Amino acid sequence: MESWKRTILYMLLFLSCSLTIFAAPSIDRVSYLIRGDFNKVDSLQIKLEDRLDTINTLGLVVLYDGNSFKLEGDWQIEFLKRPTYRMNLAFVFPLNLADLHLGKGLGFTGESFYSTPNRFIWNLNYFFDADKWTYGLGLQHPLYEDTSLIIGVGNNYWDRENKLFFGFKVGL
Repeated sequence: MESWKRTILYMLLFLSCSLTIFAAPSIDRVSYLIRGDFNKVDSLQIKLEDRLDTINTLGLVVLYDGNSFKLEGDWQIEFLKRPTYRMNLAFVFPLNLADLHLGKGLGFTGESFYSTPNRFIWNLNYFFDADKWTYGLGLQHPLYEDTSLIIGVGNNYWDRENKLFFGFKVGL
C-alpha cells in the first residue's frame, strides 16, 4: 500500500475513533449552585459534566445573574490521583452571551478526602484574556449515594467579589 493511502487511512481511523467519543455525550453529574451573601442571591448556576473516560471530563456551566446568561466550558484532565486527594488540569473557556466574548483560561481543580464522607474541593484559574484570577473553596458532604451538599466561597470570571455558594451535586 502506498504511503499516502496509508496516511489517509490512519487519519480516517483516528478521526472516526475520536468522533465516537463526542457523538453521544451523556451527562454524568449535575451541580446546582446559588451564589450570593446572606442578604441576597446574586446568581444561579448549573454545571453539566460528561466524564469521557477515567482521565478526561468535559463541563458546561450556565450562569444567570439576574440580567443575562453566561456560559463557561471546561475540559479537565486528571493528572494526579492518590487515595486521599486528586488534581485536575483545567482548560476553561467563558463566554459572555451579550457581546459573544470568549475568554481563555487555565487552572487546577482538586479534592481532598479529609474525613471518611466529606471532601474538601477547590479550584484556581487564571484567564489570559482579562488578566484575572478566580478561585473556589468548599466542602462537599454526601447526602445519599450520588447526591452531595456543597457549601463554599469563591468568585468567577464575571464577578470578582467573594461570594458564598450553596448547592447540590447529583451523579446520574
